[in-house]
Amino acid sequence: MDFSPFSLFPKALDPAPHSMYHIRVQMSRKPQRKYPYHVYNKAPAKPAKVRKRLGGVIIFWLFFFVLIGCLFLVYQDRIQKTVREAHLPTWFFRPPVDQKPEVAIPDEFPEMLWEETLPEDLPAPLADSEPVLSLVPEDSQPVQEAPAEVIRALYFIQVDQNGDIRQIRVTRRFPRSNSPMLDVLKQLVLGPTVEEQSRGLVSLIPQGTGILSAIVRGETAYISFTDDFKYNTFGSEGYIAQLKQILWTVQEFPDIRDVQILIDGRVLDFLSEGIQIGRPINRDIF
Repeated sequence: MDFSPFSLFPKALDPAPHSMYHIRVQMSRKPQRKYPYHVYNKAPAKPAKVRKRLGGVIIFWLFFFVLIGCLFLVYQDRIQKTVREAHLPTWFFRPPVDQKPEVAIPDEFPEMLWEETLPEDLPAPLADSEPVLSLVPEDSQPVQEAPAEVIRALYFIQVDQNGDIRQIRVTRRFPRSNSPMLDVLKQLVLGPTVEEQSRGLVSLIPQGTGILSAIVRGETAYISFTDDFKYNTFGSEGYIAQLKQILWTVQEFPDIRDVQILIDGRVLDFLSEGIQIGRPINRDIF
């Protein structure tokens, strides 16, 4: 155990930093490593040697590809023959443009390939004066063409003596077209004819109402009216009557089960107070 004054009071009696005592203490201390052990023992990189190896690898592969290309050019004919015999794809061995494919002509019947021969038993051509036989039997009836007009039904309103409103069905003739429902609706909004008015028939569809479109999707007809369709001067009964006229007329077509009313191409929840048109409707709601 050291009882020297330097061990008791090391800070107060520490000799000069360059004295023998200071040097001996520093040499006896274990050096502290700043980095892990493997960092100090790692061999330094040799960039020159690495570049030399990389250059050798590049030169080897360049020489290899050049050698393969030279062999392919030298033995190209043999390679093509082998590919054709093995029935491999030959899209990369296309013949020149001016080279025509060879066609093997059999030697057995050469005259049949180049001469046109006709049978000897063909009948002689008919003279202009001879009658031509008809293939249509005499007793067959001509095909009947579709009629140019069809009969369609429309519904108008009749008010009886008790004030009850009834739907009256009338029929009219329409020319055949690709839009029969639109044709019928256009006549419906125009109202009854003079002869129909004499029978007491009226229309409660507001005057000036126009039809913008009428299409069918599945079993539902989508009919778009102008804004005038919303204004009926006869109150709630008038609104119900005008809807009945539309529904009864459109549902005369067998493929339509319900109708979606549109105003200017938009779906409205209510036509009037208590009269919903926000979803497809049919006769069952009335």
